[in-house]
Amino acid sequence: MEENFIGSDRVFKDFVYLDSQSSTPLCAEAASSMQPFLGGFFGNPHSTSHAIGLRVAEEVERARVSLASLLAVRANEILFTSGATEANNTAIKGALTLRRERDGRVGIITLASEHKCVLQACRYCERFLGARLQVLPIERDGLLDLQRLEKAISSDTAIVSVMAANNEIGVLQPLEEIARIAHSYGAWFHTDAAQALGKVSLPLASFDLASFSAHKSYGPIGVGALYVSHRRRVTFEPLLHGGGQEGGVRSGTLSPMLLAGFGAAADMLAKNGKEDASRLARQAEIFLSILRSHSIFFHLNGVSYPRLAGNLNITFRDITAEQLMSRLESLCFSTTSACSGFVLGDGSQNNSQGNLGEGSHVLRALGLDEGERSGSVRIGLHRYLSDADVIMAAEAFAEAVRV
Repeated sequence: MEENFIGSDRVFKDFVYLDSQSSTPLCAEAASSMQPFLGGFFGNPHSTSHAIGLRVAEEVERARVSLASLLAVRANEILFTSGATEANNTAIKGALTLRRERDGRVGIITLASEHKCVLQACRYCERFLGARLQVLPIERDGLLDLQRLEKAISSDTAIVSVMAANNEIGVLQPLEEIARIAHSYGAWFHTDAAQALGKVSLPLASFDLASFSAHKSYGPIGVGALYVSHRRRVTFEPLLHGGGQEGGVRSGTLSPMLLAGFGAAADMLAKNGKEDASRLARQAEIFLSILRSHSIFFHLNGVSYPRLAGNLNITFRDITAEQLMSRLESLCFSTTSACSGFVLGDGSQNNSQGNLGEGSHVLRALGLDEGERSGSVRIGLHRYLSDADVIMAAEAFAEAVRV
């Protein structure tokens, strides 16, 4: 494994990390940009009445410009948040509240395969804000049938929310077509693009709202962003109230250190994202070809193309994911989203190692039965894996399945 991300020279060198959909490694560029804040550089970026506050505020705005440049949007269309979960909640709850009050629209349309923070935000709107929620099924290949959307949408629809790149099965939805249908009925279109940032082309000029998370794209955990289209004059009620930061949409003191890392990761991806995607697609095919060469029976979940480069969600036969994890302790992979906890007897949530609780709602939405879901794993390749790492991991999987 290449030695150019933080931690690679310590305990992590003993493992091969294959869980980049839960979090990517922190790139060296991001780590370097954050270091001054650990060595004495400090200040509140909103306290701009003095030189230190102004200097730190410059770092925040530099990050905003970097992210906007990567996305080909204006810097003032980027609002910083704590991550994609907050951005998704802000977009969905805020848009529904505004459009209900202003336009009398109460409809929300989303997909059964969305991230849980989107599904639960939509259900909150249904329960507490009077929304009329429609959760559309997906096809066996993971894609939305656009005719189904055409039948579901109406002049009552306030917002349509569809993920750009699925965090479990990696499928890429036809976002421009979905946005076109939404706009033809006067609805806003929002996409959870956490997995897509810097990896997939995003025509944000056609969208109204989009959510991002730094740690899915080689930046630090704990910071994200919401794109809000100015061209479409999108405004909405904020989720958080307080000091009125981020144009009054997201109150709360921003972290200059995390944003410095976010901006540096965005700059890195602007330079390397296309090349990375090509290499990861090639490495994913190497992984699958090795399984085939060993006559391993498996099924790739979700359409093979288009999909997020490096994402492999695989169902194996006659072996469970739990068994594979016990046999492959040096390989770090998962079975489902890191946010898919299961409910304990007391009603609380728990995330066990491997997320083997309630299982994947995305795989259920695909139509996989319990046995198929129990034999499914999610493998997420990343830019710091060498071909040798991928070959070794694939050979290890083949051996573990044959045992």
